[in-house]
Amino acid sequence: MRDLNFFSIYTDKSSTAHRRNRYIRLGLIYILLLGGACFAVFFGQMRTNMEVERINAYLMTEEVQKITAEYDAATARLNAIKEYDTQVMEIIAGYQGMQTLTTKKLGIISASLPRTARMESMQYTNGGMTFVITAPSRQVVAQTRVRLEESGLFESIVLTGVVKDEEGQRFTGSLQGALKVGDVE
Repeated sequence: MRDLNFFSIYTDKSSTAHRRNRYIRLGLIYILLLGGACFAVFFGQMRTNMEVERINAYLMTEEVQKITAEYDAATARLNAIKEYDTQVMEIIAGYQGMQTLTTKKLGIISASLPRTARMESMQYTNGGMTFVITAPSRQVVAQTRVRLEESGLFESIVLTGVVKDEEGQRFTGSLQGALKVGDVE
């Protein structure tokens, strides 16, 4: 007698029916997974679109538009201030190289004069100075030139001329000099 196994089709892994069922199940799982992914992407995109519409509606409200306009105005003012600052810094940089006459420099010039000499006039133009000095002798006028040169304020001092007054008691000398650039030490 022969033993018949009626359950062999369920237990035999190599049967064609079993392989077909396995492929069908894998195909259905694949389709379900793909459908689920498409479904998730579709509803995710719908949810994102709805959120974008909500945000756009909020951004178009009067309150947000007012704040945006204030921000734009503040940005424009800030840019104007930055431009103004840049221009001022350029002007300041231009002035830093200029020769300037300060009270400190005037004090040094005044201290450089001999006691017997008197400054009749002083003229300042673009870093150049002209002095008219009266003194009892030519030597005092020359001494004034040397003292001004030793003061450290001038590149050089030139004595352009000395004239004796009509009575013969005072001498008038004319001195010219160019101020050094920078601060006095």
